[in-house]
Parts: sequence; structure tokens; C-alpha cells
Amino acid sequence: VTIPPMFAGSIALGDTMTYPVYRLVMSAVCLLVAGGMYLLIQRTRLGMMIRAGASNREMVGVLGVQEGDSSSASAALLAAALSMRQGQRVLLVDLCLDGGLSRKLGFSGDSGLYDYLATGKGDLDSLTRSVEGLPGLKFLPKGRFTPQALFEFGEHWPQFLASARSKVDWVVVDLGDYLNTQIPRMALNH
Repeated sequence: VTIPPMFAGSIALGDTMTYPVYRLVMSAVCLLVAGGMYLLIQRTRLGMMIRAGASNREMVGVLGVQEGDSSSASAALLAAALSMRQGQRVLLVDLCLDGGLSRKLGFSGDSGLYDYLATGKGDLDSLTRSVEGLPGLKFLPKGRFTPQALFEFGEHWPQFLASARSKVDWVVVDLGDYLNTQIPRMALNH
């Protein structure tokens, strides 16, 4: 990296030592960033949520941030980015028990993945929904969760993936609240 000419000089520290201006400026920038982060964490609503999340996860829920939102957003952004590639067909699957993506995209009452998993039957095309503005992206809502769907998950998930892979180039799964269970391992093993 080339040092800008205005920071190329040195400051004399006594008779025998010099200190580069560039390092002094970078030290000052680091102190400003650290001070800014301190103010952000200590004096803003965002900082309050970060502090609450670090010490009390339930408090974050009271403040309106739901657990799993960040993984849902990450899955949705990845699916959208993949679908914008020329000719790519992407299926975004909401596997969250709370149906966060389904709710946010307005498909919370629709049939979906759990309806398929409970029986292992159904037409994947009739269960998927188009996402406005992204012609290459299809969305599979959560559907109606039943204990039977969870019980049949291991048996019907490979069948679902095989059907999905025959129709799309990418399958992006929002695991959300399943991140700490056996289901991601089962899902990723297929």
C-alpha cells in the first residue's frame, strides 16, 4: 500500500528517534473508531439491544428482535443473490418452526413444506410461490406444522430434495430455530 504524500513524513522524537506520521494518523483513526464504538454501544438503542443480547437473550425478544431473524435474512439474501445470476433457478425453503420467512413474505397461512413432509405426497410446483421482482426465485412456505411432519422428516426429506433438485439449480434452506437440533445434520447429510 502506498502511503499518501501528506502522511509520508516523520516526527522527531528527541535527537535519535523519529515516528512516521502515517502511523500516528492510523493510531488516531483507531482511537476515533474505538470511541465511536463505545458511544454506539453505550448511548444508542442498537447498543442497548447488543448489550441485552449479550447478557439476557430473552430481553432481545422483548425489544422486538426475534431469534432466527438473522439466519432468515441471510438465507433470503443468499437466495435472492443466486436468483439474480443469469438463468439460475433457486428454491428458498422455510424450515423454521415459527415460519418467520413465510410470515414476512406474506405466505404464513399457505400450504408448504410441512404439509409435504407429513405425507411425502404432493406436487412441489403447487406448493411453491413466486417472489415478486425475482423471476428465478421460488419460495416454499413453512406450511402447517404437525408432529407427524417432524416424525416423517428423515424419511421424506431426501425425497423432497430429489424432487427439488430436478426442478431448480439451487436449494437454500432457512434453518432458523433448528440450528441447535439434529435436523440440520439430517438435512445436510442428504
